[in-house]
Amino acid sequence: MDEDVCSSKSEVDMTCSAESDAEPFIDNDALMTTGAVDRILKESESLKPTQLKVVENVAQSSESLLSEDSSSTKSSTKQATCSTPEDPCWTNDLLHVFVLSEAGKPIYSRYGNESDLSSVMSVMQALVSFVANSGDELQLINTIDKKFLFVSRSHLILVAFSPVSEPTPHLLTCLEYVYNQGLVFGILFHKDDIVSIVRMKNQQLSPSDIHLLLNLIGSSQSFKSAQSHWLPICLPKFDANGFLYASVTYLNDTTCMVLLTVDSEKFYPLKSITEKVFALLNTTNNGDHLSAIMSSKFPQISDTGIKNLRHFVYKSIPVGQYIASEWTVPYAIAYELSKESPVGMDPERKTKLLNDNIVNKLRQNVLLSYKRLHMRLHSSAIPTRFIYKVTSTELFFGWKTDHFELYATLEPMITITELGEIRKQLLKWIESKKTQFFILSCPTFS
Repeated sequence: MDEDVCSSKSEVDMTCSAESDAEPFIDNDALMTTGAVDRILKESESLKPTQLKVVENVAQSSESLLSEDSSSTKSSTKQATCSTPEDPCWTNDLLHVFVLSEAGKPIYSRYGNESDLSSVMSVMQALVSFVANSGDELQLINTIDKKFLFVSRSHLILVAFSPVSEPTPHLLTCLEYVYNQGLVFGILFHKDDIVSIVRMKNQQLSPSDIHLLLNLIGSSQSFKSAQSHWLPICLPKFDANGFLYASVTYLNDTTCMVLLTVDSEKFYPLKSITEKVFALLNTTNNGDHLSAIMSSKFPQISDTGIKNLRHFVYKSIPVGQYIASEWTVPYAIAYELSKESPVGMDPERKTKLLNDNIVNKLRQNVLLSYKRLHMRLHSSAIPTRFIYKVTSTELFFGWKTDHFELYATLEPMITITELGEIRKQLLKWIESKKTQFFILSCPTFS
């Protein structure tokens, strides 16, 4: 949900040597125990929920979804053009990001070619300069349906362009990630999940740094080649003024080992360590550890046994990790989005593609609703701990305590009493699975 959360773990931890100590992420007393859950539930009996009433209706009608160009939900590519106001990156509901120098020189564009956008970025630079000359700082421009967010950082100007409904704090987080993007510990990843992490004593790796690391290794297919890769990397929360050196090696298409060091001469020793760990994963218990890693997945809604629940996201505040359920009906996609053009496609295939685009839109609406609930729960102006919103198609709620944040999507036709029971059942179920969902302790070395 924000930069304070990181990927959840799979159900299998990497085996550590006997010399390592298991050091908790936090003081064990601060972890949520069963007693703490019962206490929270008891306290929540008198909790008065706040209903979120917003002018924007996140649930879109099927007619409006059907009328949208299917290209709006395709993966963004640098082939997209942005040179005219009619181009898709301006007209579709996409988050666009620009990076330019203080002088207005194009540096990066999420869509289109930077050189084709020099005139656009010159206008952005001119707006920033005009406001700066009056002794002020340009931060935000709102139009009827679009929003521009400006952030100035050390000779750079970063601009986010999005639908006006996108919460400003989340746009700011996106720009912070972009600014820190190019920017260490031993981490075993499976897809976007942390399987295990080991670290030097008294050293911590923040969730936002882990996000940057995941974005880096996931941004290029070249990392998945057989050989190890060696690169310098800056993780700003760990040390904004220094570099670590990362050894990145993939065991297969989804499982990756990242080892981080301050010594630029440690490539071959770290490569040797990686090979030994991979060999152990392949041979220990006939490869059962590796099989368990490969088969791990997000929790299913059906596993909870909770009626009328469609989706949830749970963040454990003490350990800075989150877990999200798999998408279920009506948010489940039966067919992968096709890369082929709809033009000339047979009617049956076109219908399948259109339906998948509608489902993607529904997912986007769920995530946008979570963002809005998150923003309201963290508002200092109107503090609240439990909030919900009802549309014609869904009921969304957000629940925040000192220990966790919980966001969920339910069927729309339920009572407030049923809502209270569902959130209690869901919290108890997640608590019973916390050792599977979260890394509660981290092996350390001296």
